[in-house]
Amino acid sequence: DKEMSVTELIGKTKLSQANISQHLSVMKSKGIVTSNRKGKNIYYKLTNPKIIKAFDIIREVLAERMRGYGKR
Repeated sequence: DKEMSVTELIGKTKLSQANISQHLSVMKSKGIVTSNRKGKNIYYKLTNPKIIKAFDIIREVLAERMRGYGKR
């Protein structure tokens, strides 16, 4: 819902700066996020709030598969 800087995203995800930057670059090229420079910082924001719902569904599916992994 709000813009976040790379530093904020690192804190939330525990991923490295390089990893976050790579993901943001791809997502920006695909129109998933927009960027806005404020001073020395660049802030990123999702272009459509429905993306969060899609990520939540993907996370649920992956969690279900991980719980069921090896039971076949």
